[in-house]
Amino acid sequence: MSECSQMLNIEAERMNKCNTPYTKQELYIRPPHHTHRRNRLQAAYLVYYRNAIQYLSNYPNH
Repeated sequence: MSECSQMLNIEAERMNKCNTPYTKQELYIRPPHHTHRRNRLQAAYLVYYRNAIQYLSNYPNH
């Protein structure tokens, strides 16, 4: 399983559990082995996919 799809699954589980948006601080916490640039890209993708997941769950017919 790719790192990205793992993150998506974790993200989807998190949304199902508590449905609370990430705080900005949470998004930018850096694991030590990640570069800042890579992590910012990752955070941007998380935001994008969270919005996509939320959109799809609001409109299940799509």
